[in-house]
Amino acid sequence: QRSLIYIHHHFRQSITLEDAAAQAYLSPHYFSERFHQTMGNSFQRYLQNLRLQFAAGLLAATERPVSEILFAAGFNDPTHFGRVFKQVFLDSPRDYRKKHHHPVE
Repeated sequence: QRSLIYIHHHFRQSITLEDAAAQAYLSPHYFSERFHQTMGNSFQRYLQNLRLQFAAGLLAATERPVSEILFAAGFNDPTHFGRVFKQVFLDSPRDYRKKHHHPVE
């Protein structure tokens, strides 16, 4: 539980499996096994999904450039971001914005 709180508070930063495991006072290997058993996803996939959901929310609610959003969500590589975004949402970030854009006033 401590690790999940940590992950949700820091997912936009560069966090590692070791950082999350330290929050639970577990070795990274054991933490990784337990995390996958409990959450149904690896630590990296879970972290990536959090970042993607955050990015999708910003795309839908703001006019911020995609390049700014990907960094704000914790991604460092625009090519990687575009590829994984499309795998999950079946649209490029720009196409996703066109379909889901509802600016918050």
